[in-house]
Amino acid sequence: MMEDGIKRIPNEILVNIFHIGHRSTDNYSFLISVTHVCRRFRTLALQESTLWTRINAGRSQTSDKILALIGRSRQQDLDVTFINGGCEILFGMRTFYDTFQASSLRWTSLHTGSDSFQYIPVDLPLSRVRRLSFVKESTMEDVHNIPWMLPGLQIFHGINILPKFCYATPLLTICSLSFSEWYLDASGFMTCLSHLLCIEDLRLVFQDTTLSDDGFGADALLTMPAVQTFSVTFGDEGGTRLVKALLSRLVMTNLSRLIICSKDAIDASFVLEPLRVSSSGYFRVFGSPREIDVEILSTEGVDITPLLLEPLQFVRHLSIIIPHAKFIKTLASHQGGNEDPREKLGSLQSVRFINCHRIHEKQVENLADRLLENVSGRGLQLLEIFSCKGISKRFLMDMSHKLGDKISWRM
Repeated sequence: MMEDGIKRIPNEILVNIFHIGHRSTDNYSFLISVTHVCRRFRTLALQESTLWTRINAGRSQTSDKILALIGRSRQQDLDVTFINGGCEILFGMRTFYDTFQASSLRWTSLHTGSDSFQYIPVDLPLSRVRRLSFVKESTMEDVHNIPWMLPGLQIFHGINILPKFCYATPLLTICSLSFSEWYLDASGFMTCLSHLLCIEDLRLVFQDTTLSDDGFGADALLTMPAVQTFSVTFGDEGGTRLVKALLSRLVMTNLSRLIICSKDAIDASFVLEPLRVSSSGYFRVFGSPREIDVEILSTEGVDITPLLLEPLQFVRHLSIIIPHAKFIKTLASHQGGNEDPREKLGSLQSVRFINCHRIHEKQVENLADRLLENVSGRGLQLLEIFSCKGISKRFLMDMSHKLGDKISWRM
């Protein structure tokens, strides 16, 4: 029965299944197994060139096998990984150039590391590489020279390293730097950022990261005029202090969107703490983003009332991505008194809830009644509910009928 069922599956669906299975692995183990199932599977897999575009030059590969896999990709763009390659074993009598030169102009994505990159010739043609991922392996250095000419580079992702590009990267606009269990040299980090003045989308992740004793010091501010989107992820109180110290040194005059993420916070106001100057307000030296996304991945309930009633004064659009978001206090009881909560919204115009599965329909109705714009023109202009499991489609349709374009939703 199973065999007959497989025979009935159209070729295009089988190919999609092959793609899904291949994406679930870091190598070609799934595809190699597929080609041994039957003649039909092998023929389909070998005909579909897009299945063979991820080249992982690891210890388990030989140069002949890599060349065979590259050949199966035909003229498709290639995503190449070269980390811990074990070059002496991998190439034998064949050089890196012999194996990769003919295909290097098809590379659009390269993943390598601080130990492995030295085997990639600096004059290898890499003009079409758009994405570069660079991982610290076993070396002690924090700053790593990126030696290749990468005129088409658009995205860089570094893990536990500070990049220093040896050639101009005029198209590089997205930079992601992640640090985990790391001792971060503040001076070197600021020097690194000073070389990234064309970056429009800056993403920083600090997990268990310790700042050097001198911190960011009292040096001059660093202006990053091109940054429009700034994303920062941190964990504990040490991460909060690090991010706060960093923001006190950065000026992002064109910043329009700020994304703040924490994995462990149980109070949503914790993620905004790095922005606070004192108990009475928040500083704006780093820019005035009109849109803020707050993402908290904690498995415990997270009180989000402060986000709504203690907003940053310059923010117009707030997105809340907190699966375990809840209201510990009601809007009426927060900070006491009978003041209309609309008076506390400041410049806030819209609130979007995304994947907030613990928010219930009654709470949404209460939010709409107490926060949406009233006849005097005060309050939110838009309430958005996206993919919140505790809220039914029927309820949202009823709310749409009642509120019109003041509420937007998607299941």
